[in-house]
This record gives sequence, structure tokens and C-alpha cells, in this order.
Amino acid sequence: LIAEKAAAKSRRVIAEYKEVHARLKVKAVTIEEVAELEEFISEIPRQTEDVRRVIEEMLAQFEVLDEFNFQLPDEQFSDKWDAYGWPRKIEDTVDEVLKQIDKDRNAYQDEMRSEQAAFDRELDDLELVIADFGKHQDINEIESIGKEVRARSKALKEHSALSKKFQSREVLFGLEQTDYDRVARLAKEFERYEQLWMSADDWYKWNKAWMEDPFETLEPSQMEQDLGEAIRNVFKASKAFAEVPEIKAVADEVKAQMEKFKPIMPLVTALRNPGLRDRHWDKISQDVNFDVRPGEGGSLNTLRDVYRLDLMEKEEVIVKVCESAGKEYAIEAALDKMWREWEPLTFEIVPYRETGTFVLKGADEVQQQLDDHIVMTQAMSFSPFKKPHEQRLEEWGAKLNLMSEIIDQWLACQRNWMYLEPIF
Repeated sequence: LIAEKAAAKSRRVIAEYKEVHARLKVKAVTIEEVAELEEFISEIPRQTEDVRRVIEEMLAQFEVLDEFNFQLPDEQFSDKWDAYGWPRKIEDTVDEVLKQIDKDRNAYQDEMRSEQAAFDRELDDLELVIADFGKHQDINEIESIGKEVRARSKALKEHSALSKKFQSREVLFGLEQTDYDRVARLAKEFERYEQLWMSADDWYKWNKAWMEDPFETLEPSQMEQDLGEAIRNVFKASKAFAEVPEIKAVADEVKAQMEKFKPIMPLVTALRNPGLRDRHWDKISQDVNFDVRPGEGGSLNTLRDVYRLDLMEKEEVIVKVCESAGKEYAIEAALDKMWREWEPLTFEIVPYRETGTFVLKGADEVQQQLDDHIVMTQAMSFSPFKKPHEQRLEEWGAKLNLMSEIIDQWLACQRNWMYLEPIF
């Protein structure tokens, strides 16, 4: 038994030291990995404290076996001395790794210095480009200018990330941090160009897509969000270029185009109401005195058709129908939601004592949901927009009330039975 325990300890010692040794042998290829390796080395004494105690216990057990002249199998004998030798082996490995770390630190520091020199040269070039960016003033070149702005913006972000990386590495090398405020200053200087040309480029792309894509694919909420953000950016750019009349004129022109487009959004939002059904399109067509409906064979295939059909002139009557459709749809959606909420609910039927009979357990959640849905259904039944769903509301309300009554009767009967069952 002592031999088995000693052998188990030796195997444990070998396994744990092998893990430490394997980690020490992983080559650090960056200064960050060097720092991690140094931290790991500093933790080895604490990490191996327990296993050193195990070695002492193991040796004590093997000493007892020696006193009784116990002959160890070859494998156990080998494991004993292997385990005993591991602390020294780790110490030797640590010495080797620390020597390599010193070499690596110098190499990685030289590498960083070289990268920083290249970084400074790139930053000089970028500074010259930004200083000369005011030459771009042609509104007809928005696409190419927008492409270049995005490239420069990406470069600035990469340089910002790289400057922070250099500074963090300088801390690891124990060096004084380099001042890279120039990166932030260039980003700030270029911000107005980003606001103008990227927003203008976006607007031209959006406008083309919105005009040509199928009307049924338009997403008004996203359109309004994008348009609002672009207008704000261009407005800021207009103020920032107050002293550069040529570029300010571009900003004002782009903003004017977006402002001119903006009034059509309420109508687009109304016509893309998810509650619109054939009956609503029929009503819209009747009110405007010509056929209006999306989809194949319809007259409303793209946003251009809204202008072509001059639907802005009929906005009031169209929006009125669409608002009704939205409120009808809200009732439909609420009914669908109530139906879905019942799908995961189940009755829990459990045995009652040793009677061979089962009872309903935990009906509170079901009753609460029934009460909530009954109140909600009653409220919707008073809505002036209930007509398309009136029959469904009545059937659903009747079903809920019937189920509520059944459960009430069920529970009342169950209570009485449970009260009387011990008597009989």
C-alpha cells in the first residue's frame, strides 16, 4: 500500500512539472508574450509549492520501503528519481529561458524601434495628405473623394491603434512612453472631411438605391435614421468649413438635397406599414382615383413611382388609411402574440398521495395568463378598428372565458375531493 501511494505521488509530481516545463518551452514571439512568460516564471515557486511538499512525502514513503528492503519495480524506481530530479530540471530550464528572454527583449526592442521609425514616416506622409485635402472641392467627384476619405480614415484609425500598441510595449520594455498626440490631432483635423465627404458619398449611394430598389424592400426606420445622421454630419461640416467657401458650398448643396428628400419619408413610412392588406390598397386606390399597390403587376414598384404618381399630393388620405391599417395590424399582432404565449404552457398533473388519483398542480400561472388575456381581449373588442378581426376576437374571448370557467370548476371540485377523500 505504501509503495502504491509513493508511486502515485511520483506520477503526480512528474505530470505537474511536465506542464510547467512545457509552458517554459513555448517560444515567446512578441514582447507581450515575453512579459507573460516572465510573469509565469515569477509564479513558479508559488505554483509548485504543493508539489514540493508531495516530493517530501514521496521520499519519506520510499525511505520506509528502503528500510524494509522493499524491491521497487523498474518503472517505479525510474519514476522516483525522475520526480526527485524535476525541481532541478525546472531551475535549469528557467535559467535558460531567462537568458533567451534577455536576447529576445533586445531583439524585440530593436524591432519596435524600426517599426516606430516607419510609423513616423507614414504619419508624416499622412499629415501632408490631410493638409492638402482642402483641394477636393468638386461635388461631381463625391464618389472618388468619398473612397479616398474612407481610406485615409481607416489609416488614421490603424495608426491610432498602433500608437497605443507602441506605448503599451514601451511600458513592458521599461521605456518612457512616446508622445503620439499628433495622431489624435490629425484625426481631429480630418474629422470635418469625414463628416462631409463620407456622408455625401453615403447619401448619393442611398438615394440611388432607394430610388431603384423594389419598394417592398425599403426600411423606413433605417432610412430615417441614416438620413438624420447624415444631415447632422453635413451640418457640422458646413460650420467647420465656414472659412472655406468652396467646400462649404458643397456641404450646403448636399444638405439641401437631403432636406428636399426628407418630406417624403412620412409617406414612405405609411406605405411600408406592415399592416397594409389588399383591402387597404383598394381603399387607397379608391380615395386617389387610380390603382395604387406594390408588387408584381402593381403601379408602386419603386420609390420613383411615388413621385411619378404624385402621391405626395394625396398624402393626407393615404396616411389616414395606413394609420387605420396599423391599428388593425396591432390587434392582429396582439392576437397572434397571445396565441404564441400559450404554446409553452402545460398542465402539471401529479399523483395525489397513495390514492391512485391525480390532481392538477400549479395552475396559478395559467389562471394569471387567462385573466391578463381576457382583459386584453375585452379592451381590443372596444376598439373602433376591430372590424376585420371581430369574429376572431369573439371566438378567442369565448375560448378564454370557457377555459377560465373550466379551470375554476376543476379546482373547486379538486379542493372538495381532497377535503373529503380522507373521510371515505
